[in-house]
Amino acid sequence: MKFTKMHALGNDFIIVNSLFEENDIPPHLIKNICERCYGIGANGVVVLLPSDKADFRATIYNADGSEAEISGNGIRCLGRYISDLGLMQKKKFNIETLAGIKEIIIKKGEGVINKISVNMGIPEFKREKIPIRGKDGDPLNEEIFIGEKQKIFASCLSIGNPHCVIFVDDIDKAPVKKLGPILEKHKLFPNNTNIEFVEVKNKKEIYIRVWERGVGETESCGTGACAAAIASVLKNKTERKLGVHLLGGKLEILWREKDNNIILTGAVDYVYRGRLSDSWLLSQYDRE
Repeated sequence: MKFTKMHALGNDFIIVNSLFEENDIPPHLIKNICERCYGIGANGVVVLLPSDKADFRATIYNADGSEAEISGNGIRCLGRYISDLGLMQKKKFNIETLAGIKEIIIKKGEGVINKISVNMGIPEFKREKIPIRGKDGDPLNEEIFIGEKQKIFASCLSIGNPHCVIFVDDIDKAPVKKLGPILEKHKLFPNNTNIEFVEVKNKKEIYIRVWERGVGETESCGTGACAAAIASVLKNKTERKLGVHLLGGKLEILWREKDNNIILTGAVDYVYRGRLSDSWLLSQYDRE
């Protein structure tokens, strides 16, 4: 199986092209491929497929083998991959995902693609759409109980996948590794959730750390950056256009007022191309 490894600010993905040949990848094999010592190592796998609804279709997997609705960084990596291979000549094209059809915008600088944008669509705040359990209460001001004594306040929303945003005073001291795994699988979230810890620096800049569902803490997360930006706007902490600083670098978010669409922009790059050996693939079936 041939693959291309790419990353967006350290958020790394394995791209598998199944446009012309079918690659049936079982969930346990996804997990093994993403292992950093025994496999290729990545935060997820993105499979490129044909679509009868859009220009292309993407199936996206988390590092634990679970299927994701969307990945902002993963879909941007795929956008550059498609453009560089000459599979699409247009600077704007669409990719079908479980979270709907997303528009990719290719940006060039001096003849080299250095930034990829994706229109992530309109955020969702209805409890049943996020989804988040409970019939009452504003999910943007959600009280979450951890054990019997600890209570935190969070803003919960969907960017095609569920997010839980928590504001902190000091991003370096944010309890990412302590609260991340607890909140990810909290009973409040039937499909589990992604968690963003956010420190607002000023009206145009925020700093965040992300605990990704099915992955853990990552260097960068596109949908997480979008969720953090939207919550910051709704809490009157920032403007609609802002820079989101993550461990891996900076993403640009624009939450357009005219149509409420979220535009995510940032750099993506290649790591290497390769081919999984037959012997390695066969050995992984014994690990199931």
